[in-house]
Amino acid sequence: MNSVTEDVDLLSLAPRKPDWDLKRDVEKKLKRLEKRTARAIAELTRERLLSQTSLAEIVATTSKLNEAGQDDDD
Repeated sequence: MNSVTEDVDLLSLAPRKPDWDLKRDVEKKLKRLEKRTARAIAELTRERLLSQTSLAEIVATTSKLNEAGQDDDD
């Protein structure tokens, strides 16, 4: 064998943590995904609050109409 390949220790060539490059490459995408996830959660929460408000208004209006109908019957 070649003396150069015999002198080189293959373990010293490997990165200390085998996934360091994966973390580096994925970090930017993860940040973008976290922002999109937070935005989606906020939008879903906003929609739920609006639907609950609308539902509360419907219930209040219906109960007022029911009360008015009962007054008319008396």
